Amino acid sequence: MRNKHRVIGLLLLGIIFINLTLISVFATAEGNNDSDNDGVNDKYEENNERNVEVDIFGNETRIISVRKSEQKQDQIVIDIRLSEDGIRIDFSYKLNLDSEMATKFSIVFHKIIEFNDTNLDNNFNPEIDQIIQNFSINTFQNISYSILETHSLHYIRISTINETFNLHLYLAEEFAIVEDQLISPAEMKMSVEISNFTYTNNNSRLGLYTKLVSEADFITEEETDDELKGYATNESGLNTTINDYTGFFTWNNYATVDEASKLIYVSDLMVEHEFGQKLYFSYFQGSNIYHDPKLGIKGILIPLPVSDSPTLIIVLVLTLGSVSTAAIYTIYHYGMKKSPTSNTKKDREKYFKERFEESEVLEPYSDKPALQILIEENSIENLLQIRNLNITVVSEDFFEIINRFEWEGNEKINFTKEMLSITPAERRLILDEMIHNASVISK
Repeated sequence: MRNKHRVIGLLLLGIIFINLTLISVFATAEGNNDSDNDGVNDKYEENNERNVEVDIFGNETRIISVRKSEQKQDQIVIDIRLSEDGIRIDFSYKLNLDSEMATKFSIVFHKIIEFNDTNLDNNFNPEIDQIIQNFSINTFQNISYSILETHSLHYIRISTINETFNLHLYLAEEFAIVEDQLISPAEMKMSVEISNFTYTNNNSRLGLYTKLVSEADFITEEETDDELKGYATNESGLNTTINDYTGFFTWNNYATVDEASKLIYVSDLMVEHEFGQKLYFSYFQGSNIYHDPKLGIKGILIPLPVSDSPTLIIVLVLTLGSVSTAAIYTIYHYGMKKSPTSNTKKDREKYFKERFEESEVLEPYSDKPALQILIEENSIENLLQIRNLNITVVSEDFFEIINRFEWEGNEKINFTKEMLSITPAERRLILDEMIHNASVISK
């Protein structure tokens, strides 16, 4: 019987395992619904897809990005201006097409500085390190613009006249992988490229002077938004919050220098009296330096609603719950009780008829000690084979008290059975009352 119960239990556990496997398979299939293999759910991409328009007017460029979804048509506006002060990028966000700007911040790539790292801290410090030369980012070629239709990816290139400084800008209408990096529609990827810089010292380094402009101060991010979402690794950055909306300026902690990955160093934020704040990116010397910053807005991507969960998964969860409940009850009933709730008496009688022959005569109770064993061959073995055996133990005083009274017929046997069916405390009360009543009568 025990093996049978184990088989039933294992069968039910198998059903539970199959249900769990099916749920896992369907949930994984839903989560991996990614037709363009960029690691982002297609429905999530569709909810956040945007229309992007780019207009170029000489040294100025305006990019307008509007969400396609009718649920929330917010707007990102990016203005790029080339001037003697460098390349200025204004990044702003509007809650809807007709509202005022909810937040706005700017960065300016001002100039490249060749310097000697006097204090060997790997960072450029204008008050300590020796400046060898300044390269102003102030003369430019015509702005280049193209669209990569495969990913609805908009690409803008800005270069100085001699192409020493090049800025590559990427803005996607949907999630896209650019140079092994995932970018979202809520951000703009930038690639800073410094090529064929004319060094005057073989041991010098380059610093990129970058200005930061915002109504609120920029503060350091411990972990970037893209890192938290699993879109990026090895990033650092800053953020600034205006009207409850946070803009971010982040960058990769490594740059590619002559095809080798090298750690970059970034100065602490400094006060720039004319603009707000500034910092310096410091790069190792090389013929070609390639580094990837990003600009964007946090918290404007629309998550997948709970209702998008497939109905089949919900059905499977309910099925699993029902099966689990049945399994727990059945395993408890068969495993712990070892018998069905019905037919208990019938099964017990059948068991004893099978174990003990009817011809066997057991010695009835007598005045011998209360604890008795079956007087027969293999009696101990037979007792050990009884799986469920309830034993009530009473002292010899119990039988001594009973034998004090006179009984007729089967009264003594019936009374003994009733006394053995109750608790010791109840039994003690009844016996004490019988003794008390007998003593009163005798007086």
